[in-house]
Amino acid sequence: MKRKKPVEWIAVLTETGLAGWSRASGTVRTLPRAPGLPLDAAFTAALPLLDAPRGSAGLVLAADFFAQSIRLPARQTHGLSDDELRRVLAFEAEPFSQIAPDAGLLACTPGSPEPDGSRAWEVVQIARADAEAIQRAVRASHLRLAAFGAPPRSFQPDAPDAAETLRALADGTAPVPLAPPAPRTSDFGLRTSDIRQASLAIALVACLTTYFAQDARLQRARAEVGRRGASALQLTALQGELQSLRDQADGITRARQEAADAAVRLGAFRGAWAALLRSLAAAGSGGTVVQSLAATGPFAAEVGAFCADEAEPARAMAAIAADAAPAGWSIHPGRIEAGAGSGLVRYTFTATLDPTAARTAKEDAAP
Repeated sequence: MKRKKPVEWIAVLTETGLAGWSRASGTVRTLPRAPGLPLDAAFTAALPLLDAPRGSAGLVLAADFFAQSIRLPARQTHGLSDDELRRVLAFEAEPFSQIAPDAGLLACTPGSPEPDGSRAWEVVQIARADAEAIQRAVRASHLRLAAFGAPPRSFQPDAPDAAETLRALADGTAPVPLAPPAPRTSDFGLRTSDIRQASLAIALVACLTTYFAQDARLQRARAEVGRRGASALQLTALQGELQSLRDQADGITRARQEAADAAVRLGAFRGAWAALLRSLAAAGSGGTVVQSLAATGPFAAEVGAFCADEAEPARAMAAIAADAAPAGWSIHPGRIEAGAGSGLVRYTFTATLDPTAARTAKEDAAP
């Protein structure tokens, strides 16, 4: 992980204590942690332990963060981008961390490949709300946050090598996963996405203002035609202006509808894969084991699964179809093979996304 500035300090928040190390002092100082103290308040309480110059960058390591080793088959992660890999690991960790993939920050460090073709990943996951609270506390202290992480499993603040361990983390030589800070917010507390939404709202208000202004002009033009009793030539000119105003008003109405339709389609595409993965995970409660998931198009996939009950494929596909339908997915059964020797039933099906179906489902569910 590249850092713009060297790490000058590290704050460690354990369940019962607080520890602070700085490059300037080279030592580890400790304090007890009050029971139930929130993460941002715990960091503020640890500030006296940090001999950190104003504006210096550091790490926050907390035992409150979720940290676990997750083992996956190599073929499941082969060829994935960094973002895709983190999303797969976040999906695997969600049942244990209780943090949805879109609601947290995740970092991972790979282990060595195993003889069985699997690989263990050391994962740390942080709820976005906790990350933002700590980041606000760090900025309020006139410091900079380089990354989040969990303390090494063997770390003890009072151990003789505690300062050495933290210095290795600060120098980036210890293989511990570190998650970057949450996205910066503006001085008014708005994220970049919030600013975009606000800009869209302003543009919509401007369109509405233009629409009503044009409508007012249209009404005034009609009144002028009736009042003046203009000649045929003047009347023709006014009618042409009226038609032009009507065309402009119609164009604004169409643009508003197209923007609304685009927003609906974007919303359907944004959450499509996450909705399908949740539906596949829920189907496992009936005995189905998902063996493979291969994309056959931008929003299409073929799923391979097996179970021990011949009636389970129909039940599982029906459950997945019902659960994924609100997101626009439709399920199409494939082949079903019953192994006489193994007692297993293997089957496949395909899933395709129709954003129009997702929009219809949302409209039907609206009160």
